Amino acid sequence: MSDFTAPKGWDFASAPKRLIAFISSHSLSLPTMGRKPRLHGLHGLRAMAALMVVLFHLHGILGLAVPDSLRIVTTHFGFGVYIFFILSAFSLAFSNPRAIDDVGGFYLKRLFRIAPLFYVMIVVYSVCFEAPSIPVLISNLTFTFNLIPGKHQSVVWAGWTIGVEMLFYLMLPIILVVCASNIALAVGAVVTVLVSYSSYFLIAQSIASVPTYSLMAFPTNLAVFFAGIVAYRIYLGVQDRHAKPVALIAATVALVAMALLLGSPGLFLFRDGQMNMLVWIYAFAAACLWQALWPCWPFNTRAAQWAGERSYSLYLLHPLLIYSLGDVYTLVYRELSSIGNWAFLACAAITLPLLFALSAFTYWLIEGPGYALGTYLRRRRAAARSDRTASLGTTP
Repeated sequence: MSDFTAPKGWDFASAPKRLIAFISSHSLSLPTMGRKPRLHGLHGLRAMAALMVVLFHLHGILGLAVPDSLRIVTTHFGFGVYIFFILSAFSLAFSNPRAIDDVGGFYLKRLFRIAPLFYVMIVVYSVCFEAPSIPVLISNLTFTFNLIPGKHQSVVWAGWTIGVEMLFYLMLPIILVVCASNIALAVGAVVTVLVSYSSYFLIAQSIASVPTYSLMAFPTNLAVFFAGIVAYRIYLGVQDRHAKPVALIAATVALVAMALLLGSPGLFLFRDGQMNMLVWIYAFAAACLWQALWPCWPFNTRAAQWAGERSYSLYLLHPLLIYSLGDVYTLVYRELSSIGNWAFLACAAITLPLLFALSAFTYWLIEGPGYALGTYLRRRRAAARSDRTASLGTTP
């Protein structure tokens, strides 16, 4: 006979029905940061970041030629992943300022937000291509693959960012506590920049046989996440007063920095390796602060909000879709040879509607229910903790 005692008020008979009802009621739209208002500008930026990465890989995966006028797609649209990192740090700090109070619940919710679709994609890639070895599979299932040079890019194409994100989630509750003061925040910003800058070169020299690892390793990207936390803390200090003036300053900083980086100063900084990227991330952080405080119309449209909410599916699904459309792209470039490399836009016009449709389906079928289940389990965990605390308080 088990000694287990059910928490007070818990009805095992009705639990499955309540769980199904909860998931069904949340499966079409993810919860939006608890009781806090949604930051529409950040959702719009997610949509932009997803589009940047998709277009970057539309060129990169199959080597599709891009017109000279759109060369920025091949040189800078890959930076969309860093915008994702910054947005992740900002939004998680915004929605979980006291994550340290329930670390287990925070981890549980993030796991169910990321794992379901990622695990499905592991199965898809294992079926479509060679199945991974047991050690590689375990590292992907546990999200530890970023710690293994040579296996850091994941079984799932473009999945290296997920490995970096999950390691950041582990650290976030501690970072929010340690950097609670403005002085600690400033010190943290400087330290993370130094860590990321030095890590890039140290890893490149010590693991030269895996050239991409220096860019994709977690330490190299730590400063990117911290830039999002800095932007969030500034937002927190001015959201109720001086919002528009600060938004204008942030917009000016972001736009001027990006203009300089795209011009001759950017070329000069690029010669110093990672310094270019470190300047870019704080330009992106300023853009996030701007859109959080005073969102622009393009980022606040219903289309941008829709795409931003489904950006995770857009990100994980697009590499395989692009790869599978290779023959279609070849036909498009051949039939539209009269317009040369501008056929790239025709390929984008074919890819994006298909990607949006697939993402809408996986969001409805996998992302929404997974997130809702994580939210449900976190609430049950919180309720159980409250019941235990109350019972301890009433014990004579």
